[in-house]
Amino acid sequence: MGWSLSRAGATPPARLNVDRLLSENPLPSGSVRTRKYRADAVISLLGVPIYSRQAAGSSFITLSEATEGDSSVISLQFAGASTPERVHGVNQAGYIEEVIVERGSTPVEAAYFGFITSSREESFEEARQRLVAGHSGGSIRYTAAEGLYRPGEVKTSVASVVVPDRDSLDRAGLIRQIRSRFCRDGLLKQELRTTTEGRGSAPSTFLYAVRRAVLARAPRFECTYIHHGRQFNLRTDKNPVAHPENVVRMVGQVREQGTRSGASFKIWFEDGPEPGLPLRIEYQPRPYLRINLEHDPASDPGNERQEEI
Repeated sequence: MGWSLSRAGATPPARLNVDRLLSENPLPSGSVRTRKYRADAVISLLGVPIYSRQAAGSSFITLSEATEGDSSVISLQFAGASTPERVHGVNQAGYIEEVIVERGSTPVEAAYFGFITSSREESFEEARQRLVAGHSGGSIRYTAAEGLYRPGEVKTSVASVVVPDRDSLDRAGLIRQIRSRFCRDGLLKQELRTTTEGRGSAPSTFLYAVRRAVLARAPRFECTYIHHGRQFNLRTDKNPVAHPENVVRMVGQVREQGTRSGASFKIWFEDGPEPGLPLRIEYQPRPYLRINLEHDPASDPGNERQEEI
């Protein structure tokens, strides 16, 4: 089944910060844009591709915006999951949702909630062994986190959450389960607090930072954002591509401050006064693994669907 294109479905028994921000900042009108993607995977050894699988999983992006006067509320969702029957039973999933409240185009409060399948895979050999062994069923452990961003401060909670094998759940059901268990009984929940320099604005979240880079008119963009209590630098460069026309490729570099740890990604999107959702995304979650998210009009007949809210 494909990932749900709505928010997590039924109201969870306890509210997350993203839910609170949406309920405390109701705006009369707005729009929702969604786009679905096919996920292709390529595994490389010493830079040489040795395994590839088309339609190894699926993904979606949702962007919701509502404005009244100088106030805006932005909601961003990005999720993806493997298709176990396509990748020898490997069962991976991740999700992140952000809500940002703006006053006069300045973020004054923000929150995020997200999760990812817990894994200690660090090397190609460990990943290869897991790929060969497949998944044996039973429960799956996820690392889940939420953050609350206010001027000068970020509060983060991280927890381990165990749910039944997601083969028995649809995607919306998995999100509901993890949300509910995180609020109710997240294991080993840790509270983190980060002090920031900003006084008049809230620090940036990750998806919001990428969205700012896409919307920036200058070809180069740089900002900082905070994720899981750690501060990162984001730098992007845009270049038009020859074919198809009116498409821009943005190359992003992410680096954690004070370390050499970094990652890169590429995003292709249609150029214009207000760029739409990406046509293609390429990133490397592991040094040996590259994921290509391709928008497939055949599987997403609404293309970038826009609805009024």
